[in-house]
Amino acid sequence: MDATIILAHGSVRKETTEVMDQLLRQLNTRDQYTDMKLSVAYLQLAEPGLGSEVKRLYAEGVRKIALVPMFIFDGVHVTQDIPAECTALEKELPGLSLKLGRHIGADPLLAQILADRITELQTV
Repeated sequence: MDATIILAHGSVRKETTEVMDQLLRQLNTRDQYTDMKLSVAYLQLAEPGLGSEVKRLYAEGVRKIALVPMFIFDGVHVTQDIPAECTALEKELPGLSLKLGRHIGADPLLAQILADRITELQTV
């Protein structure tokens, strides 16, 4: 892939984009991502939207983009809305290839985060 977009839901609250910016900075400090073009986009309620970010990258010459959905559940956004937007963008932008990754789901790392939070509360 030429670029990777982390796709979050989005919110009208500014703090949510700050969290995503922090996560992006943390990823960019990892050796395996230092040469990778990583960015964040939002499905709704925040900017840049998915279409805007894809078009920005496309204008820079990027043609292969991986999308990593930062969604826990495989609800309607993951199963319908995002794939539909990807299909529309590929039709609109010649030569564009979008590859949609798996949603977070019941990942063991997420279970560990929850376990850590439970432990924190028990020690307070």
